[in-house]
Amino acid sequence: MLERMIQIIAMTGIRMARAARIASALVIAGSLLPTASGAQTNVNHIAVHAGIVRIFDPWIMQHAFPYVIYPEVQIGGDLGRPGFGWEVFWGYTDDGPKATEVPMSGAYSSHAAGVRFAVRPQFLLPHWAIPLGVFVGGAFHSVTYRRFGRWSGPSIVYSQLPSSDPEDQWILGLEAGLFLEFHLIGPLGMQFEGRQMIPLDEGFPDGALAYRRSFTTGLTWAW
Repeated sequence: MLERMIQIIAMTGIRMARAARIASALVIAGSLLPTASGAQTNVNHIAVHAGIVRIFDPWIMQHAFPYVIYPEVQIGGDLGRPGFGWEVFWGYTDDGPKATEVPMSGAYSSHAAGVRFAVRPQFLLPHWAIPLGVFVGGAFHSVTYRRFGRWSGPSIVYSQLPSSDPEDQWILGLEAGLFLEFHLIGPLGMQFEGRQMIPLDEGFPDGALAYRRSFTTGLTWAW
């Protein structure tokens, strides 16, 4: 028991150190962006997104539609000059048990929180008419795993209740994606976004972020 606690503390320390290095790199990168005269870093919009994200289950090919609903909230603004921006975000997913697909299965729930930096070419290139942007960033994923099903002799007995205590793990990852945004009316706008998440360590479950991508649409309120 003591050895396990020491391992957990050590791994947590390693992940926190990696997170600190990534956060420092992102802050330095943002500070190096060229600043236009009169421009400033600010907070100027909030967005609410909803869409789908790939499930965490490593046996993803067993699922006919390996996606679940993914809501996300974003707050951001300009970063030093028009065309460069920043955002912080929070999202949540719950895969839920999948008894009809796998006799002994599990459910993953996850809170994701992070920061990212965006570039909007239409503010930088005079002849760029497409409202398309790109972004890169990093995020923490707090993942909880609940196992459903247990061995009973030579067979597996499935239960709607978890068969073990929840297992928790922090996963540190990067992400990159594209977005389209359109002005609707007044301060209201619409966004469409696709994102690929990239793991920085094995995490839990093993390699799950390598398959994790999301597609969302949302409304933005700017001021």
